[in-house]
Amino acid sequence: MSWIDFIGYAACACVLATFCMSTMVPLRMVAICSNVLFVTFGALAHIYPVLVLHVVLLPVNTVRLLQALVPTKEGLAGGTGAPALYFGTSKINNNFDVVDAIGKADEGMTATLFAKGGDEYIRVSTSVPKPDGSARASRARATGEASYFL
Repeated sequence: MSWIDFIGYAACACVLATFCMSTMVPLRMVAICSNVLFVTFGALAHIYPVLVLHVVLLPVNTVRLLQALVPTKEGLAGGTGAPALYFGTSKINNNFDVVDAIGKADEGMTATLFAKGGDEYIRVSTSVPKPDGSARASRARATGEASYFL
C-alpha cells in the first residue's frame, strides 16, 4: 500500500466516523478533516471527481461549523442568550402556537419550553400568564436538569 492509498483510506475512515457521531460540532470537524484528506488524495491520485467534490464540501463544512460555534443574533431568544429552538422547521422562540395548542387540548393546562444556553435553561415560549392574568410571564432562567427532554 502506498502513502497515497493510506491518505485515501484515512479519508474514508473519517467519513465513516462522521456517520457514527450524534453531535454536530465534532461531526463537522471530522468532516473537514475528511475533506482535506480527500482533496489531497484526489490531487495526488489524479481522481478529479473526488477532488472537485471535496473542494466544494470543504467550505460548506467550514461555514456550518462556524455557524454552530458562533450563534447569530437571530439564533437568540430575544437577546436572552438562548439558542433557537425548533419544532420541525418552525422556530419556537417567542412563538406561542405549540404551547397554546396544549392549553386548548386540555383546559387549564399550561406549557413552557426551555432551550439550554450554557449551563442554564432559558424560557423561549410559554403559555403561563402573569399572576394578574395579563399577557405572558417574562422569561425565566433555571439551572440544573430539565424535567423532560423533547
